[in-house]
Parts: sequence; structure tokens; C-alpha cells
Amino acid sequence: MSHGRVKGRGNSSHSLHIASGSTAYGRPGARPRISLNKSQAIRLSDAEHAAEKERRLVATRRERRALEELRLPAAGMDLDLDDGINDYEAAILRGDTRMDISAAGEVPLGDMLHPSELSEMYSAYLSKHGNRVRKRNRRGRGKLIVDGFEAQIQDFADAWEAWELFAEENGPDAKFMPPEGAAVQSEMSVYVIDIFEGKWVSVPFFAGDSTIAPSLVRQGLFPCTPYFATVVFTARTLNTSAQSV
Repeated sequence: MSHGRVKGRGNSSHSLHIASGSTAYGRPGARPRISLNKSQAIRLSDAEHAAEKERRLVATRRERRALEELRLPAAGMDLDLDDGINDYEAAILRGDTRMDISAAGEVPLGDMLHPSELSEMYSAYLSKHGNRVRKRNRRGRGKLIVDGFEAQIQDFADAWEAWELFAEENGPDAKFMPPEGAAVQSEMSVYVIDIFEGKWVSVPFFAGDSTIAPSLVRQGLFPCTPYFATVVFTARTLNTSAQSV
């Protein structure tokens, strides 16, 4: 089959002769020969290309719609894939792919760089900021906590006696009330764990308090760390735990 032939050279006019089959014009099954110049041939080629592109696009939409109708759950997933929802979004709604969330909206750095490049960046960071060596082990951290409480043991004892006196006069479930005329020096937010609840509470500290931990004990709150505690237990919680053992 002859698809086409361009005649002419140089500045002469170009013509494209299109014929179908090997039969001559006028014979059964033959089609008339069409003669096109160069610009007409280009426009015809562009039109055919655009028509083919549109045909493929329509076919792709139909195939995609048919595929999505098979894969989407029947309950509550009536989606029109032509209404601004692309393949990636539809895959997320189906649960077939994980949504990639990034503050910068970009590809993660680890996916863009080779492992050797990441290693070089990490080495450069360590050379600039220094490589901190962790010298403390689990036993060392525990010893620091014990030593911190022992250094304040006398203040703890005095604070506990003061709380016991307050609880005896006002009941074990009474909320601590500061002494009359006490000057509040500062406040700190701590997480208080009670028998049936846990919540953040703003705890006052008064002028004359030696350290933070004994001041908390004086209010019926026992800290988990000797310095700068952020989590405390109420006295009645510890008493209930001790009685249940």
C-alpha cells in the first residue's frame, strides 16, 4: 500500500499524492487521488494527530471510569473522576496508596539523594556541631535521681509533715490552700495524676520555698524527678496504691 509521496525539490511547490490500494483510478475499489501542497499536508497531519489524541483521551477516561467502578467500594464512594479528582487522589480515597504529607510539599530528601550523599551530609553536620557521646547509662540516670532526692530528704520530711497536718485538719481529699498571707513567687504547670484522672494544673510556689520538689510535697503532690518536675502524683493516689499492695 502506498501511503504518500512528496514531489518537488528546492523552492518548487510541494505536493502530496495520497492513494489507497494498488488499483488505478476508475477501477473497482479504487479511491480518487488527492493532491495536497506542503501546508495542506501539514494541516491534515495535525488534524489527524489531534483526532487520534482526543480518541485516546476519551477511551482512557472510559477505561478509567470502568476500572474505578469495579475497584471503588459500593458504599459512599460515588465519585466522578472527571470532576477534579486525578488518579493519585482516587487511589488515596480507595486506600490503595499512602498520602504523602510534607510541610514543604516536596519529595522527601531521603528519596532524592543517594545513601552516600546522605552520609556525606551527616558527616559534615557532625564536623560542624560535634559528635556528642552519650556517657550515661540506665543505671547512671537512676543513680542521679536517687541522689537528687537524698540531697533534699530533710526538706521532704518537713514538707510531708506539713501536708499530713493539713490533711488531718481538712480531710485527705481536701485541696491544698496556701497559708494566709503567703506570697506567691511563681507558678509552674505540671501534669497531676490522681486516682481517677490526670490533668495539667498550674501549681504556685511561695517565697521562702527551698526547692521545687519539697514545695510540691507540701501541697500533697509527689514529683517523679527531684528537679524541675513536670509529672506529679497526688498523696491520696500513693496512699491508695500502698494500701492495695
